[in-house]
Amino acid sequence: MTKYLTFGFLVLLITAVSDHCLGQISFYAHVDDEKVYKGTFFKVEYQLSDAKGTRFRPPQFDGFRVTAGPSRSFQTTVVNGKMSSYEGYSYTLQALKEGSYTIPPAKIQVGGKIVESNPIQMTVLAPLQKNDLLSGNETPESEYFLVAEINRDTIYAGQQVILDYRIYTKKNIEKVDFKQLPDLSDFHWLSLYLINESIEQVDISGEVYSTKLLKRFAIFPKRAGRYELDPAQLMLMIPKPRRRGFFFDNYEMKYIHSNAHELFVQPLPANQPDNFSGLVGTYTMEASSANRNLTTDDALTVRMRIKGNGDANRMTIPKIKNSENLVVYDPKIISKNKDQNQKKRDHFALIEYLFTAAEPGDYFVQPEFIYFDPDSNAFVTLEADSFVFNVRRGKGLQTAVPSDTSISWQTVQGRSSPPSASFIQSRYMQLFWLILFLGALITSIWRWNKNRLQQLKPEASIEEEAMEQLEILRASQQSEIAHRIEEILGDYLRSKLDIEESEWSVANLYNVFKGFDYPEAVVQHIVELLDRCKFVAYSGLSIEQQRDWIDQAQEIIQKMTI
Repeated sequence: MTKYLTFGFLVLLITAVSDHCLGQISFYAHVDDEKVYKGTFFKVEYQLSDAKGTRFRPPQFDGFRVTAGPSRSFQTTVVNGKMSSYEGYSYTLQALKEGSYTIPPAKIQVGGKIVESNPIQMTVLAPLQKNDLLSGNETPESEYFLVAEINRDTIYAGQQVILDYRIYTKKNIEKVDFKQLPDLSDFHWLSLYLINESIEQVDISGEVYSTKLLKRFAIFPKRAGRYELDPAQLMLMIPKPRRRGFFFDNYEMKYIHSNAHELFVQPLPANQPDNFSGLVGTYTMEASSANRNLTTDDALTVRMRIKGNGDANRMTIPKIKNSENLVVYDPKIISKNKDQNQKKRDHFALIEYLFTAAEPGDYFVQPEFIYFDPDSNAFVTLEADSFVFNVRRGKGLQTAVPSDTSISWQTVQGRSSPPSASFIQSRYMQLFWLILFLGALITSIWRWNKNRLQQLKPEASIEEEAMEQLEILRASQQSEIAHRIEEILGDYLRSKLDIEESEWSVANLYNVFKGFDYPEAVVQHIVELLDRCKFVAYSGLSIEQQRDWIDQAQEIIQKMTI
């Protein structure tokens, strides 16, 4: 009987562990854009995280043609001793007919159970026409053109608009450079960092073009009115069919212009609530309080975290509802940040509110945040549950609340009587404390020096390895030189700056560099070289360019070593 009970317990334990592990599994279906044009090609990816799957079963792609796939990929990373992995399955599809479609979930077997991905809602739009995209300066026979795109043209003051510049080409393009951009002085604006932006194929009026997103801005109009976004000018460097000389005769420079856009900015409604934050967009709010049982010697602290996609420059700190007999101090923003990813620009702010109570009793504080939602054309009020504080009478040890409310206000604690002077001043005790102090000091210095040497060694080896790989690449005859330069430099930067593979982006690269003392010119040089390596997928590199780009990568590593 004991054996059977033990066996049954182990089965239940294994089942529970298995179910718990399955609960942590993520099987996710993803497309870059859920709206595509008829005739265009797009990629569908299925990713299984932190599990091993078998018997992958794709869905029926009704309404689409499978032009490539499935393509499988695997990745395992170890960061600070923690391992994560994923396996992926991807398909390239072509949209065949206009309409709305649902791509059903894919299925995969994990640990004896079938796991399903999420379904994908797709909208296929009418085919692109060249005349709808071309600017006034180009002809319908153009083999390359630049298009400015905005996600909306009628908005409210303070609302976010995404402004994109996308190139379409049927020719190989070696390099692009913006020579002129529209005047954005009437907007608060931010350039969103793009990296690893893929090159896609699109059918326009029956012709196949290669297209790539070159620049993206998040812009916020400061006031109501009608605004004109002037055309941007782009310089193209196109390889000549017959190359002569070493550099200047190898390329032909062309200048093209984008289309212009009009923006109609409406004023906010006149019936603004008294506690309106001034923010326009979509927002969330969270509130927290560390301690509810306090004394009259303590400060009552409430923190409110807001996140959204409006213009952070318009924000005013909202008031907060509270019991009348609480002493209210000026609230303060203790941290704020911007999330500059490729899709949009979000920002968040952490606001701290501080109160004190002169008398014991029960008090309440209720956070409130009001913003304007342009989708519903209404002011939205977000309220958290009330925080109820039970305040007891203290010992009268309350100190002045610090002017910097980001510093936690601590209660002054009483102390017991000091030890006798004769005991501390004892000669033997003095010698004991001196030896203990010296031992601790020597141990600390030894550990610090050991850690310093351990930290210096891998950094030096990382740089030496990167330099060696670049020298090997210089002497090799590989075809994808630019791709290898990007890989080597990217691996070095991730190791040097301790950036995880999943968080690798130019936006994060800029944020990480803020914590170091590297010159801005070095940072900009890194970003430009990575962008050029990625964009050169349109065509190969000449021998002179290969040597120059390898030299630039080595120069970057040397500057980061100093």
